Amino acid sequence: MENFNPDVLISEEELALRIDALAKAISQDYQGEEIVIVCVLKGAFMFCSDLIKKIDRPLTLEFIKVSSYGDRTVIYGMVKFE
Repeated sequence: MENFNPDVLISEEELALRIDALAKAISQDYQGEEIVIVCVLKGAFMFCSDLIKKIDRPLTLEFIKVSSYGDRTVIYGMVKFE
């Protein structure tokens, strides 16, 4: 079996720096407020996890599952919220 090795477009270090900057901006913009974070399962979970660990505000985490594939392997144009 051949290994899949895609080109890296954004390094892990660059991504970590951007997540830090985004978390800092969110923390500053929402001072004194509780934040509700809505994470789209399953694709955004790891990003969301990294982000919320860096936000310095009280927050609530909610999840939403969205599907545009159904039982197919290609998108068929309808988005289903589960």
